[in-house]
Amino acid sequence: MRIEESILINRPPQEVFAFFEDRRNDERWMGGVEESTYADHAETTDVGRRGRMVMEAMGRREFDDVVTVFVPDRKVAHRFDDGSFVFESGCDADPEGSGTRATVWLEPERLPGGMFGRLLAPMVARATRKNFRADLERLKALLEAPDSAQRPG
Repeated sequence: MRIEESILINRPPQEVFAFFEDRRNDERWMGGVEESTYADHAETTDVGRRGRMVMEAMGRREFDDVVTVFVPDRKVAHRFDDGSFVFESGCDADPEGSGTRATVWLEPERLPGGMFGRLLAPMVARATRKNFRADLERLKALLEAPDSAQRPG
C-alpha cells in the first residue's frame, strides 16, 4: 500500500527540493515533528546518509532512517526498519507548468501489531493522507509567502 498526496507550489522545483532536503525545515512544515536531523555534519545528502526524526506516530517517538534514494533537485527517500515496523517515505519535487508538483509519500512494508495492524491499515492510511494534505498546505504557504525569509536560501 502506498499513501501519497501532492500539491502544486508556485516555486521552481530546485527551491522546493532545497526545502525538502534540509531536514531542519521538517519542524516548520510537518505537523507533529519535534526534531529532524542528519546523524552527521556532511554538507550534502546522498544515499546511505543516516537521519533521525522525533515525532509521535504509530506508538513510537523516535525514527532512525537511512537515505535510500537521492536525485538532486527532484527526489529524496528514507527507509525506517526496526524489525516490527518497516516503511519507506519520501518527498518529490517535479516540474509542472511554471511551478512544482510537490509530493509526499509513505509506503509501509510492515506495520506493528501483526494481524491487528493489518486490520487498522485503512484507518492509518486515511489519517496519514489527512496529515499529508495539512503538511503540504503548510509547505505551500511557507514557500509562496511574499517574505523571502520564509523560503530556503
